[in-house]
Parts: sequence; structure tokens; C-alpha cells
Amino acid sequence: MSALQMQSFETAMRLQLDHAGITVEPEPSAHAPRVVGNVVRYEPGIRALRFVTHYGFGTGRVNSTWDVFDERSDAGARCTIDGSVSMGTFGGSIDDVQEKIGKELARFLKGAIW
Repeated sequence: MSALQMQSFETAMRLQLDHAGITVEPEPSAHAPRVVGNVVRYEPGIRALRFVTHYGFGTGRVNSTWDVFDERSDAGARCTIDGSVSMGTFGGSIDDVQEKIGKELARFLKGAIW
């Protein structure tokens, strides 16, 4: 995953968390849960191939894991969020996958924290 791809992914996560009313702090806070994410697999695929073939060729995939730790212990919750794009308008976009992962992350965090 390139630095630009990571920046795009982080921006998508922050945007979706913000839309869900979840504040992202740049530094750990003593009274806030800590969330640690890991992008296990990031394959943007080939958009032009998706647009032309419509048979799953050029599929883009993102696999991620997320751990939430509360402020009192190292115990926490974990989830895996995966997404893919195999077709769509003009071949679909990996950005759409990132947006969906961000929405799922926000949903998970609301359940794990609140």
C-alpha cells in the first residue's frame, strides 16, 4: 500500500467516523477508547478491466482488522471488515469500498463503545 493509498484510506475512515458523530483524536486521550486498525490486504484492482469485462476481472479488495481497547484495560473488541468492487459505473471505485468500510467501522465502534 503506497503512502497516497494509505492517506486516501485514512481520510475515508475519518470522514465516515465524523459523519457518524465519532471524534478522532490525533493523540491518545486518557479517557477515550483506543482504536487500532490494520489493513491486511489492499488491492485496488484495475478499474478499466472491471469496466470492460464485468466478470470479476480487475476486482479491487480491502481487508482490515480493528481492535478497540477501553481506557481501563487492555481487553477489547475486535472485528474484521472486508470489501471489494468487481463492477459499477465506469468499473466502480476502490474509494466506494473504503467508504463502505468506514461506515461499517463506525457501526462497529458505536456497538463496541456505547
